[in-house]
Amino acid sequence: MKLTEHCKKRIQQRGIHPDTIYLIKEHGRKINTHGDFKMYIDKKALKSLLNCRDMGNNVKRLERQLKTTAIVITGCGSQCITAMKIHESKRLNWKNVRWN
Repeated sequence: MKLTEHCKKRIQQRGIHPDTIYLIKEHGRKINTHGDFKMYIDKKALKSLLNCRDMGNNVKRLERQLKTTAIVITGCGSQCITAMKIHESKRLNWKNVRWN
């Protein structure tokens, strides 16, 4: 997956590790938004990643970021448009997002 220049800037500004973006893209939950997709890791996906022997240590190291990061990718999934931090205290307008 290619990262746009905007996405690269946001990753650097927000201190997001590039592996976090890859894990969200491969294992995250998608929400369709006007032809693009917002993706994040829900608790179920995070639990299965932590139990995976191949990725367990890497995921454990990035667990905090995985819980608090979301990305927006193009409809075809070839580019990451932006990355953002999710704060549980702020209200999300995404359908079916459950944090508890």
